[in-house]
Amino acid sequence: MRKRNQSLTIAMALITITTIGHALGYSFAVPEHLFDPSWPDHARFHVLQALIGVIGIDLAILALTFGPFQRREQWAWWLVGILLIFAQGGYFLAAIFIPEGITPGLGVNLVYVLSIILWGIGLGMSYRAMRPAGE
Repeated sequence: MRKRNQSLTIAMALITITTIGHALGYSFAVPEHLFDPSWPDHARFHVLQALIGVIGIDLAILALTFGPFQRREQWAWWLVGILLIFAQGGYFLAAIFIPEGITPGLGVNLVYVLSIILWGIGLGMSYRAMRPAGE
């Protein structure tokens, strides 16, 4: 039982770190676009709207992680996995449709890949802890 608790604790830490990093990353990146006078007001409006949405999703992920996920509610494990696709993977999904819009340079892209890997490791580590005892 102790190993299950330790795995879940590490998993929660990995998910928490990557989620906070995601929110901070957007918070630092958005002002460049938000205050760019060459962008139309409508585009800047949607950038701010997207930032508010991203922060809201990240706060929901944290609430989920420290609530139902920590209580080993299986549905929470699946929802955290789905949110991985949208919150962390959304960057690369968008790149499929608008490859010219991806952040130039390798650094940001590697950070996203690392975040997805860490989140995936967290999900993998927590999988066994989420199963009912005896399985």
